Amino acid sequence: MAMSGISLDDNVLTKFTKMKITKKTDGDVQGAKSKCLMMKFDNTDKHVIEDLAQDWDKMDFDTLKSSLPEDDVRYFVYDLSYTTAGGVDNAKLILVMWCPESAKVKRKMLGSSTFENVKKKLDGVGVIIQANDLSDLDTDSIQKKLMKA
Repeated sequence: MAMSGISLDDNVLTKFTKMKITKKTDGDVQGAKSKCLMMKFDNTDKHVIEDLAQDWDKMDFDTLKSSLPEDDVRYFVYDLSYTTAGGVDNAKLILVMWCPESAKVKRKMLGSSTFENVKKKLDGVGVIIQANDLSDLDTDSIQKKLMKA
């Protein structure tokens, strides 16, 4: 798929870097500044910016999922906690493209083509997920993917 010429805002990159560097190598979080980085297109559709409409950091994963827009594209990085098969608590960053079926066709095309650039710029996540409906964000299936990563 062709990449769009849409860039990520510097604030997005800075917040992502902070999320990444607050992680220890054993998976424990050292005073993480953020649990979630929600992103959207700006009003000109030329930049991906942080979505500040809600306090995403205070939401657990299920609340975040239910707060996603029904008709627009979002990208988000989430620091998801899980327990390994051996019973060890762990956390990894996941990158999600939320592209619901009810979004306008032009927006879905823009979201898909921009996602390649987002993935490239936000390197270092445990799992990458493209979600078109809430069933794609099932916590159990994401945790299985995290354990394989």
